[in-house]
Order: sequence, then structure tokens, then C-alpha cells
Amino acid sequence: MSLQPNVIFNDNMVLQRRKPVRIYGSADPGARIDGTLAGVRTDTTAGADGTWELVFGVMEAGGPWECSVSDGSETITYRDVYTGDVWLCAGQSNMVIPMQRLRFTYPREIASPYDGPVRMLTVVENPVFEGPAENLPHGNWQRATAETFAAFSAVAWFFGCMINREEGVPVGLIVSAVGGTPIQSWLSKETLSESGQQVEDIEALRSEAARKELSTGEQNAADAWFKEMDRKDPGLSGVLPWHDPGYDCSSWDTAVIPEGEDWVPWEPMGEGDRHGSYWFSRDIDIDASMAGKEGLLALGRIIDADTVWLNGEFAGATGYQYPPRMYPIGEGRLKEGKNRITVRVVSQNSPWAFVPDKPYYLEAGGKRLSLEGGWKFRPGAVMGAFPPSTRFVVKPECLFNGMVAPLVRTPLKGVLWYQGESNVGDGTDYGQFLRLLMDSWRRAWNEPDLPFIIAQLPAYGPASSDTYDSGWAAIREIQRRVSGEPGVALATTLDLGEWNDIHPLHKRPVGERMASAALSLVYGRGDMHQAPKPVETLRDSEGRVRIRFSNAPGGLVVQGGPAGKLHLFAKGSSGGYRRVSGSVEGEWLSVDLHEDQQPGSGCPLRYAWADNPEGAYLYSRAGFPVSPFQLSV
Repeated sequence: MSLQPNVIFNDNMVLQRRKPVRIYGSADPGARIDGTLAGVRTDTTAGADGTWELVFGVMEAGGPWECSVSDGSETITYRDVYTGDVWLCAGQSNMVIPMQRLRFTYPREIASPYDGPVRMLTVVENPVFEGPAENLPHGNWQRATAETFAAFSAVAWFFGCMINREEGVPVGLIVSAVGGTPIQSWLSKETLSESGQQVEDIEALRSEAARKELSTGEQNAADAWFKEMDRKDPGLSGVLPWHDPGYDCSSWDTAVIPEGEDWVPWEPMGEGDRHGSYWFSRDIDIDASMAGKEGLLALGRIIDADTVWLNGEFAGATGYQYPPRMYPIGEGRLKEGKNRITVRVVSQNSPWAFVPDKPYYLEAGGKRLSLEGGWKFRPGAVMGAFPPSTRFVVKPECLFNGMVAPLVRTPLKGVLWYQGESNVGDGTDYGQFLRLLMDSWRRAWNEPDLPFIIAQLPAYGPASSDTYDSGWAAIREIQRRVSGEPGVALATTLDLGEWNDIHPLHKRPVGERMASAALSLVYGRGDMHQAPKPVETLRDSEGRVRIRFSNAPGGLVVQGGPAGKLHLFAKGSSGGYRRVSGSVEGEWLSVDLHEDQQPGSGCPLRYAWADNPEGAYLYSRAGFPVSPFQLSV
């Protein structure tokens, strides 16, 4: 057996300071293993099973250094090694979203990434059903370069940069996150058993052969669906394809793009005849100032997938609904006069849609032409429902086994947790699962005080000026309550959401609010702020309810909404919620109740309790939004 340090060790790595530094791996049984790190030498002997561990002791922050490991016949050397603070960045897609998707939101950062000692290790998607894995499939610590930066998690990156700037300590970011995953995927089998909650039975998936047979069968069915759609599509099979600029589409119907304000992002999937391919065509006149210039074709977001042609030549394609459609146009592609844009939309899981309130334009030569309005439209191939598929990563325990368990020997400073969207609708159980996740991870790392920084869910969906039993609000309330427990802090992101996008693009303030919470909770920085939260409720002599908030130095302010009208409701004796008025006095919120809403009956009070609450929001004077809440007065 050759010398094999664990895959988590490589160039650019960051090792946790102020905790024993351990390098481990495998070699021939009985082999003498020598190691050096920052001039410190140590050695050990591989055990009968070939495993070994080098312990360098406790080190302060520093670097860059070299680290070498040798078995006498082979020496492996790692360069650009630091000791600093290592944070595990876990959750679902909003923790995954890479800088590449934000290239138009943060062009300066993309052009010139922060060059401090901030390094990132991205764990590959790795569901494991046979039990906790000991090793990752591979690992690769990276520094931000032109070749690597586009794939960096945006939230993690902005968090790490702020920690490094404020504390002057190297930062390592281990991103272990997978889009669309519920919290149950990140819990071990034993922890799920502790919960007493009903979870999906995955015994059949513990067989690799069974998983392969299932995935192969489903992939074949999906391939056959797409092949049949293409075969039936007259836009592809005719003498002249519909994306050819010479094709006459004047007799096509007219569709308005985007569809309008009544679009609902979670509209139920339609009947089978709403699936298949749909064609859209738009002729647009280009003047001499735009002709021949490099440009950009912005097509918002399209559900589900699209292929785009400009003047009959391929311009771009996206295979699923979430990424922004930003297709670059090369020099010489645009011509003076009429230019044709053709879009073939494939609807497989949701009714087709051009998502409203997104950018739709053609830009070149310093000019921007709107692409909203009437497009020529014609269905292509009408198809039945898309074949069902099994997404293994959403199954219970599998991501704990494959993407958390292999990391438990890696000392950490703390954990960033950005997840919850996939658990909207089961808020009753989410609080228990979230507490179990924190407790079980602390046990796994043998760190009873391991800090957790939670990103609270932002606003999403059509704005509502009313209150109702919101699934998003229920998850936010659980996150708020859990953040009041020892070793936990909250980054409120309510104001950073986008009503029509579950993946809002403004990730810098998310990362920096999480960093501010970490600096306050973990680093003891009294000058750093956190989200204000209600901590005390009183009733004054005039019958008003008064609520005091923490983390509100200098007092609260009301911003936005019609005339500062807060999204604030109280429940009356009749059982319904009615809007109430509130005013701020320093760190207190005073609420004027109606006669049938007097305290004593425990009248519930709700603030910002909706998927996307429309109205004024409460902020600290430092610019941090108050967490939504539901209180029994």
C-alpha cells in the first residue's frame, strides 16, 4: 500500500488553529511516518490496518507554510498551507449558489476576487446509504483564481472574506451543501431514530445494485421522453427548422412575455398536455450603433428549459429553470436591420413560463432594447407527463453519511447553516430536527459548544399585505426561536428575498450578516451587530402592548411600506387577525390593539407573518432587519 494521506489534505488547505493539528491517512502496516509542518517535526507508525495519524500539537494562526509527509520511500509535500479558522458551510441551494451565477450582480468581485488568505474546499455531491463513510471521494482546497472563483459558494465566500478582514486570521471554508435537500438528509440514521418522527423507509436503497437498476431505468425513460418529443416536434423535423430566420412564422399566435403579475411560482403542474416543447419568435430591428458589436441577450428565467438561437445560430441553452438566462453575443453576430431571436422552451415538470419581473432585453453598443411584449408563439410537440425520477440526495440520512461523517475528524471553528426551503410545509417537525442536527453534529465533532450561525429564510412568493398560516413564516419562527439557545446566532435575510426567485441574487449581505453574527457570538466582538429579536413584552397603563428588542443599539426604525405601515396583526376574540398599528420608541415597539384584542386571553401578535410580507419593516439603526415573529401577548 502506497502512502496515502486523507484526500482532505492538499495544497492551499487551512487547518484549525488553537486545536491539535492532525494529519492522517494510510500506508503499509508498520511503516514509519514522518511529518513536518511550519518547522515542527513529528512521527508515528502505521497500525496493523495501515492507518496512521500525525499530531503536530496546538498552533496559532499563521502561514503560508509547507507540510510534508514521508514513509521513507515517498514524500508528499503540500504548499500554501495555513492555520486559521475553519467553518463548515452546509445546507441547500442558497448555500451552493456559485459566484458564476452572480457575475452581473457582483462584477467587481468576479473581475478581482479578494486576495486575502481565504480558501475553499467544496465537497462533491455524495449520497451514501450503506452507513457513515470514512472518506470523501476526493478533496481539493482552492484559492480564488480566474480558473476557480466562478464555482465558489457566494455566501460562504463573502462570509470568509469579512471574517478575514475583521480578525486578520486565515479562513478555511468547507462547503458541504446540496440544492433542494430537506434537513432529514443531513441527519444520521441514529438521530432520525431519536426523533420519533416518521421518515421515509430507505432500506431498498441500501443496495448499490438496486440503486443502479432504479436510476438506469428512470434515465432510460427520461431519455426516451426527450427523444420522442424531438421526433414529434415539427419545429425540428420540418424542411426548414423553425429557428431558421427564413421560416415564415407570421401566422403563429401571439404570446405576451413575461406572463404578468398573477404568475405564481409554485403553480401546480398542469395536465399532461401542458408538457412538451413550445416555440417563441421575435424580430427586432438593430441600428448601425449596435450592429456587429458584442452584446448580451437577457431572457430572465424560463421554466423549465430552453434553447436559444439568434439569426438561426445557436446562442445558448439552459437545462433547468433556476439560473438567470444571460447569453453573451459574440462580435459580428448582430446585423443592421431585422434580427430574429427564437426560443424553444421545454416544459417537463412545470407549466412553461417566462418568469415576470426579471430582465428581458438585448444589449449591444451601449444600447438596450426591451424584449418584453408580444412574441410569435406556437406549440411544438405535445407530450404526456414526464417520467418520475428518484433524486437520491433528498432521502433521509444519505448526505450525513456521505458529506458530513467524513469530515468529523476535521476540527472546526463553527458551522454556517442555510437550509429550510425544502422543509416548508412541515414546520411542526422542523424545530425538533434542527435541534437534533445541532446536537448530533456537536457530538460527532466532540464539541459540545460548537457554534451554529443560521441564515433565516428570506421573503419569497407574491407579496401579501395580509397575514395567514404561512409555511415560510413558520420555518422562520423556528429559526428565530432556536437562535435564542446557547451557541446559536441568526442572520435575518427577510429583506433580501426576491418574490419570483427562490434563489435571490444578493448574496453578499447574507454572507456578511452571517459573519457579523459570528463575530459577535464567536469572536466576542461587541461592535458587531445581529438581527434584533423580541425579548420582553409589557402592557402599559393605556392598554398598549410594548415589546422590547435585543440587538437594537440606538433604537429601532421603520422603513418602507405605505406611509411606514407595519405588517403587524393581532388576533381578536372572534378568532380572526386584524391589522394593528405600531410605533417605535427607542428599542421598544408600542402596539395599539383593538377592543377585542386585549391581552389576558393570550392574544397572538404577528409581525411579518407571510411568505412575502408586504408593508414596512422594522430595522435596527445599524441596518439589520428585525426577525419576523409570532408572540402570545
